[in-house]
Amino acid sequence: MAIRSISGAERALPNCIHIITVSRKIGRNAIPVTEQLIIFSIGIVTLGSGIWLLLHLRDVARVFRSEPDVAVGPGKKQAGRTTVIFMLILFNAGWIAALLFWTLVISNSV
Repeated sequence: MAIRSISGAERALPNCIHIITVSRKIGRNAIPVTEQLIIFSIGIVTLGSGIWLLLHLRDVARVFRSEPDVAVGPGKKQAGRTTVIFMLILFNAGWIAALLFWTLVISNSV
């Protein structure tokens, strides 16, 4: 890693600028910070919606009540149909977006 002097403008800003410049110099195939933040946010959204779906399995079963293999367990309804469908869409869009983003980043870095 090359040592360089820090100007007055860089001293006024937080240390994140120094972290960004260091991460870009790590290797030839290093992923830029913006791409890391995008994939991190996609992962957090997908993880959050997946955990929500696991905690509301009865409500997911109520959405698919017409299927003969799905039985709704005992308990009160906690979430509405539109909320469950939105979370299912969010979860599936998240893992698909992560897969596509990962594919694009890998193909550009090779």
